[in-house]
Amino acid sequence: MASNKEEELKEVLYDTEALKRKSVSGFGWAVLQQGLGRIISFTVMLLLARFLTPEDFGALAAVAILTDIARVLSDGGFGASLARSPEVDERDINSVFYFNLAMSGICYLIIFVAAPWIADFFHAPNLVPLMRVQSLSLILGALGTIQWILIWRAMNFRVQTWSSASSTLVGGIVGCTMANLGYGPWSLVAQELSRAFTFMVFNWYASWWRPKLMFSVPHFKKHFAFGSRMATAQVLTVAYDKVSTILIGRFFSQRELGLFNQAKTFEAVPVGIIADPINQVTAPIFVRIQDDIERLKSGYRRAQRLLFQLSTPVMLALIVLGKPLYLFLFGEKWLDAAPFFQVLCVNGILRPINNYNINVVQVKGRSDLHLKLDIIRKVVEFGAMLAGLWFGGIYGLVWALAVAQVFNLFINTRYSGQLLHFPLREQLGELFPLFLLGLVSGALVWLLDTFLMAGWAPFWRLALGGVTMAASYVALLWLFSREDLLYIWDYAYHHILKRPSKASTSTPNED
Repeated sequence: MASNKEEELKEVLYDTEALKRKSVSGFGWAVLQQGLGRIISFTVMLLLARFLTPEDFGALAAVAILTDIARVLSDGGFGASLARSPEVDERDINSVFYFNLAMSGICYLIIFVAAPWIADFFHAPNLVPLMRVQSLSLILGALGTIQWILIWRAMNFRVQTWSSASSTLVGGIVGCTMANLGYGPWSLVAQELSRAFTFMVFNWYASWWRPKLMFSVPHFKKHFAFGSRMATAQVLTVAYDKVSTILIGRFFSQRELGLFNQAKTFEAVPVGIIADPINQVTAPIFVRIQDDIERLKSGYRRAQRLLFQLSTPVMLALIVLGKPLYLFLFGEKWLDAAPFFQVLCVNGILRPINNYNINVVQVKGRSDLHLKLDIIRKVVEFGAMLAGLWFGGIYGLVWALAVAQVFNLFINTRYSGQLLHFPLREQLGELFPLFLLGLVSGALVWLLDTFLMAGWAPFWRLALGGVTMAASYVALLWLFSREDLLYIWDYAYHHILKRPSKASTSTPNED
């Protein structure tokens, strides 16, 4: 009897250790997947921008509004329900598979029939064939989604990494090749279709599961209860994220829509590079100490200052050097996107901090407050966009997004501050001096770029401007905020360079 218990204990310990190893390995593969995805996507964007025009990108931005919403509807939240279920069987998997396939077919037919009316809404008859062909990606996606979920449930993150990277790479190669041959917006359609097809084929090859002719109504109802609520929330989120695109597509040209959408995509790159590693390190820590207000407040303050110190100089440098950056990376034909990019970079200064405050609300388990704040933010931002559009046209709309971020900063810090006993005045008091240091460095770069480097080649303007921004900001931190500078170095040294800290290498007797 005792031996049986020992064997059971050994089995549990073995399973626990195996799960731990999978989790650690999965984290590494997840980081690799994210990095590879960004590198490949950014490289493809650079190449496509060289071959295509803003009008081409604008056409596909309008098409993507419908396909992105339809993609959420075709899944119906059933994929998320299948992923979160502790146990699933063939009836669960097949029921969800056929539902997703049927919904994707219905969504495709709706878009196919409604394409002329949608194109008329955007005053762009050329969108009709583009929508009808690109929407086929909905069906391709439905054919490979279940396999992707099962691979994820098996914690086979290595396969997921290669599936995501290979499909993005194949799509990029096809898109760039066709763009170089002069196919215009059809090259972007081909990029999405080839990406979706490669994703489907890879997942079918990597997964053990194959569909069977079975459908269970009880199992369908089980997933519907969760999935329908999830789908509703996701549709509302995606639809709201597309509001600015819809407004610009409706009231302005495809060229202006293409310029704006490209600037919006480009601005998200540096923000993600800065914020994601910090979130990956701090998120599990905050969850673990959520009930210790003092430790949570201390950790939050540190993370908030670190995030702001890194994002502020980068985004200010991009604001000042936006035009030479666009000339160097994308060429003359995309120069008109630089003003959009510069204004959106104002968002980039505040958005990571706003998201961090939202995370505090989530960590504390206040889903009710999270929903309330989300509704308030969306209403205010939508109102700001309409007012900006009315009084300032397209540039008024873009500036309204920046103004909305300022409002979000006040409302988010107010309520997260109540949960942390870290009021709004204290938070802003800590961040504002850091902003001033970045502003001084940015002003210095602006003076150099305006009066000294105006006639220089874009590369040298970027090189000298970037070095000046970095050197002056580090010098100012050393003079006025040395502790923060040392903390940034410690973070980079131990978390990025992977050097062990003294605490981690010391024995218990040394404490």
